[in-house]
Amino acid sequence: MTTHQLTNIQEALQCVQWYKQRWYIEELFRLLKKQGLNVEASQLESGIALKRLILFSLQAALLMMTLKIAYDKTDKSCLWKQIFSKHEIELLKILLPTLEGKTKKQKNPFKEESIAWCAWIIAKLGSWKGYKSQSPPGYITFKRGLDNFFCKFELFLTIAKNVCKE
Repeated sequence: MTTHQLTNIQEALQCVQWYKQRWYIEELFRLLKKQGLNVEASQLESGIALKRLILFSLQAALLMMTLKIAYDKTDKSCLWKQIFSKHEIELLKILLPTLEGKTKKQKNPFKEESIAWCAWIIAKLGSWKGYKSQSPPGYITFKRGLDNFFCKFELFLTIAKNVCKE
């Protein structure tokens, strides 16, 4: 259903594309709200602080959305270096063997340099089991996975700094 006047199939398909894009906006707002980053619960007093929080939250939400879209579309055109740093990729490579199982079905099925490869690891860190019978990971799974990943990353950087000193 739409309020647009449609006279042919091309116009109808264009309208469907618009609504598909609109859905991404709805998902972005969902990630910013209670189920995701819970921005509305912040108790910041100044407008500038709230604007900064929203900018940081938007960046985090867009990262979650990028991972989900790359996973869902198994996009091979986007490379990991577009969203992850060299050190983050290094940690992802270290974590992978701890998340994969022994059978081929339990291995990361994506090409190593793709964002989908990273998304699989992040989803596993978000408590996704990875079975074909299970639905694909959702935005909240990616949020939990990124929370877990960045906690591990802080520890990774701290250890790396201390090891390099010695």
